[in-house]
Amino acid sequence: MTNVFKDKRQNNEEAKDMASVRKASELISLDELNLPKRIYNCVKDIQPEELVFLVRTRKKIAGIGEKLSRKLEAAMDQAGFIRHDFDDRSFGVAVLYRSVNWRFAGKNGWPYAYYLSFDSNEAYECYENFSETQITAVNDLLNELFGKEKSLVLQLRYGLKDGRMRTLEETAVELYGAEHEECMLDFDDFEYGEEEDKNFGMSIHRIECESLRMLRGCISARIELDTILAPPAK
Repeated sequence: MTNVFKDKRQNNEEAKDMASVRKASELISLDELNLPKRIYNCVKDIQPEELVFLVRTRKKIAGIGEKLSRKLEAAMDQAGFIRHDFDDRSFGVAVLYRSVNWRFAGKNGWPYAYYLSFDSNEAYECYENFSETQITAVNDLLNELFGKEKSLVLQLRYGLKDGRMRTLEETAVELYGAEHEECMLDFDDFEYGEEEDKNFGMSIHRIECESLRMLRGCISARIELDTILAPPAK
C-alpha cells in the first residue's frame, strides 16, 4: 500500500475518532460520571469543563493520588471525553516543531510529555496527527541537515522513529553502548567549555541544543519544516 493510500486511510480513521470524542462543554454535571464518593468529594467544586481538561492533561488534583486518578480518567473515558487515536511519533514531531518555533522544552532540555502540550480543551479536541509522509519527510530533513549521527540524537530524544522519547542517558546508551548508562548529568554545573569526552550525556545534550539552535536560526530550514507540516488543503 502506498503512502498516499495509507495517509488517506489514516486521515479517515482520525476524523472518525475526532468526531466521536465528546467536547468538554457537553459535560454539564459531574453526576453523569457516576464517580465514587471519595473522588466526587475531591472534585465537586471544580467546574465540569475544567475537570475534563485536568484529566485530559493529567494534572494533579488535590486529594487524588495515582490510583484514584486512574479511576477518574476511566470514568471520563467511559463517558466519551478521552481520545485514543493519538500517534506517539506524531506527538514527537509536534513537540520538536514547538521546540523550534516556541522553544517549548522541559527541564534540562527534556521535552514535556505529549499530554502537557495541550493548553486547552479545544486544542485537545482539534489535534490532528501528522501523516506518515510528513513524519518521514521530517526525518529526511534532519538527516539532510545534520547527518546520520546528529539527526539520530534528535530522532531518539523526540521519538521520531518509534514513538518513544529517550532521556539523555538512554540516548547515550543507544549511541555509545551500555557501559555509559551510569553517567550522571548535572546541568546546573555544566559549562560549554568542559571537555566533550568528560561525559557522553553532555555530548548528547550539546548536539541536541546546537541542532535546535541551528533549526531556529536557519530561515530556510524553518520554512522547509513549515512546508512539510502544513495542514492539507481542505
